[in-house]
Amino acid sequence: MTHILQVGSGKAYSAVQAAVNAAVSGDEIQIDAGEWLDELGTCYINKPNLAFRGIGGRAHIRWTRNQVNPTGWGSDRAHKGLWLQEENNTTLDNIEFSMDQNDIYATNIYGFVFNGGLAGKVGGVTARDCYFHGTNGGIKNGYTSAGVSIYLPSDVILENCEFSCPGHIGDSGQDHNIYVGWCRMLKTSGCYYHGVTYAGHLLKSRAEFNYILHNRFDDEDLAASACVSLENGGYCYVIGNTIYKGTAYDSHNIISFAQDFSGHGWNTGRELYAINNTVIAKRNAAKSPATFIVAHVDSSVVMAENNLYITPDGLWEDVGKHAVALTTNLKQAADPGFVNINTKDYHLTSGATGAVDQGALPAMNHGFICVPTHEYGIPPTVRMVKGAGIDIGAYEL
Repeated sequence: MTHILQVGSGKAYSAVQAAVNAAVSGDEIQIDAGEWLDELGTCYINKPNLAFRGIGGRAHIRWTRNQVNPTGWGSDRAHKGLWLQEENNTTLDNIEFSMDQNDIYATNIYGFVFNGGLAGKVGGVTARDCYFHGTNGGIKNGYTSAGVSIYLPSDVILENCEFSCPGHIGDSGQDHNIYVGWCRMLKTSGCYYHGVTYAGHLLKSRAEFNYILHNRFDDEDLAASACVSLENGGYCYVIGNTIYKGTAYDSHNIISFAQDFSGHGWNTGRELYAINNTVIAKRNAAKSPATFIVAHVDSSVVMAENNLYITPDGLWEDVGKHAVALTTNLKQAADPGFVNINTKDYHLTSGATGAVDQGALPAMNHGFICVPTHEYGIPPTVRMVKGAGIDIGAYEL
């Protein structure tokens, strides 16, 4: 039986940790909207199957102090989070996580972290309508022992969330909006990834199955690395996303596939399906031209279909790496007929004749229907094929 524990002024609990201490598996903790500063908001989750919900608006977990050390972080960098999970299956709904960027020693700190290594604890988190910003990273899930990743049969599910986590100047390339370790599945839909400053990825995953569906990725002309980094290969579906790669990128990769598996396990599948994405790629004159897909090892399938790629000189694939199968894509330098390319409104107009009705209906792969079902928006909207055929890109006219 689910019990509801309430946190707020005049409620049974005045701090989030107090409610967690009183909860049992399956309970829901409701947190009043507003700011929950420092120890009033941080918590250590050592109960399975807990749900946290902001009531009356977002509950804002905000850390303001220098020399941060809530929830027993200790000195292990992998265990740093405003909320630290050491159990299974946590649900977050309408929660905001932030940290004031005023502590030069506060490195590698995420909003929500699963700390693996305890017997029978595999993590797993579902986040809906949450906002992560100001921390070095948003969500981190995984377990590494002696430098080797340990596979966790758990899932990370993200719906309609926003991640804008700059990283830390002392952690260049190590902080990411989300970092999903070697686990069963990542599914992200309707999310907005942006704001990474210090050479981290907008999204990094080592999961076995990756479903990257109708999200928005925008590096905002900052020094981010890849927009989507799928480090261990696996079965990966990147479908219906809008992606902007600006003029200051640290790495030319837009989608990086199977780059790093040494010491981090290797997924059985080596298949990437990039379908119906809209990609705008500018040029950093100090770097190689932006490249839509970089497949770092020989893979059974790497396919790009129905993608709309607007770039002055970017490449579909990295010459010398594994080849990408290209089907009914459109690449050009000029605006193809967007509503407003300058404001990043990539919906099509009737003038987008090169994209409207010009796609091919994607096939099913491993039982997964690869036809895009939604379009990114706040909230996402249902996508239905209209006219003589599916349109190329992330939006249907």
